[in-house]
Amino acid sequence: MQIFYIIYCIIVYIEYFPRIIKLIRTKSSNDYSLSSTVLSLLGMACWVLYIFSTEQDLVLYLGSFVDVILNVVFAVLVFKYHDKKE
Repeated sequence: MQIFYIIYCIIVYIEYFPRIIKLIRTKSSNDYSLSSTVLSLLGMACWVLYIFSTEQDLVLYLGSFVDVILNVVFAVLVFKYHDKKE
């Protein structure tokens, strides 16, 4: 069943890169919702607390670690490039 988690991780990681690259290139995040970004971070925090409070496989820890890194990079860029005037 780990194969499904590995496939999930690959798909999620691939999904993050175009968004991060677009933010870096355009230096604008006005088309991203700040509230959705915050909710995503909160959801990720809950997930990480859950998996570290239970006994899990190394694959789950590693996958979640990379997911957290990508999520934080995305959130930092969204907040950094968000135009407060709009």
